[in-house]
Amino acid sequence: MAEEKKNSKFYDKGQCNIPLHNLKQYVGQAIDSAIFYAKALKEVGIIKHYLVNWPYVYYRKQCIKSETVSEFLIPELSFMKVNPKVTVLMSVYNCERYLREAIDSILNQTFKDFEFLIIDDGSTDSSADIIRSYTDPRIRLVQNEKNIGLTRSLNKGLKLAKGQYIARQDADDISLPERLEKQTAFLFKNLGYGVVGSSYYHIDGSGKRGPLIQVLTKNTEIQKELKKKNLFGHGSVMMRRDAVLEAGGYDERYKYAQDYDLWLRIAKAYRLANIEQPLYCWRVTPFCISERKKAEQKHYANLIILRADIRERKILFDLRRLVLKLKEYWIRRKLELIEKTDRKSV
Repeated sequence: MAEEKKNSKFYDKGQCNIPLHNLKQYVGQAIDSAIFYAKALKEVGIIKHYLVNWPYVYYRKQCIKSETVSEFLIPELSFMKVNPKVTVLMSVYNCERYLREAIDSILNQTFKDFEFLIIDDGSTDSSADIIRSYTDPRIRLVQNEKNIGLTRSLNKGLKLAKGQYIARQDADDISLPERLEKQTAFLFKNLGYGVVGSSYYHIDGSGKRGPLIQVLTKNTEIQKELKKKNLFGHGSVMMRRDAVLEAGGYDERYKYAQDYDLWLRIAKAYRLANIEQPLYCWRVTPFCISERKKAEQKHYANLIILRADIRERKILFDLRRLVLKLKEYWIRRKLELIEKTDRKSV
């Protein structure tokens, strides 16, 4: 044993003496758990750094004595890449005027573990060139061959997204620096929530802040009022990816107000919330869709409310029918028991 230890590399810390080749075998089994707990500890602030943000998976050569430790790469595990925590999803169509502000607001977030998935929906201005001018590796540009509209572009992005959480961003708006950090922390700590938005500022074409739009924050209040109107600024929202996929993504029948329909469907299985702190700036100009298409958006919103009501009534009808069938079953069972008793008595 002493000769084997002398002639081979060992991981040696106190009573722990493991041959290095054995240690490499154990790492493959433990790496998924290590990644999960390291991310969890980082998010709640117990540790400041974890190594799985690197392109390859590393592990420590010695036990941690300080924040600076020596590391080495396991070539056998080099294929194991780690997906980002968040996908920021933005669809762009001819937004050259405000696009840089929108992109910079995401790249300058305090939270760094994200990919920035940008769908260029057939822009005819310089939007695509502006996006390509950035060298940040977190940006993923996908270009549609032709304009297919916001709803279909967002669904395309949902299929391509790698993050556990999906943060929406509009191409003419601005996310405040702590937005991703605050919303990621909220969803991480509140597993029953599928959507979290925030209060937001209205800004004009020059970026000057206007009124603060304060929104309902508690799930009970949101669930009650959501049946009457949309309570979320679409671009301010972060969603749990599983919740969106379970709901079926955006309904492509809706050219506008597609987000409102999605919230109503997610609300059937998950809780919803808004963070009271403003984390987003929604640009309002005479040329933005919310102003130019206000009448159409209202029409679609009314249609969405009507269809949601029909769905709910159908569910209630199905439940009532189920209750009646159960009652019928128990009545039949009682009759059968009575008949059996009568036959025995005869």
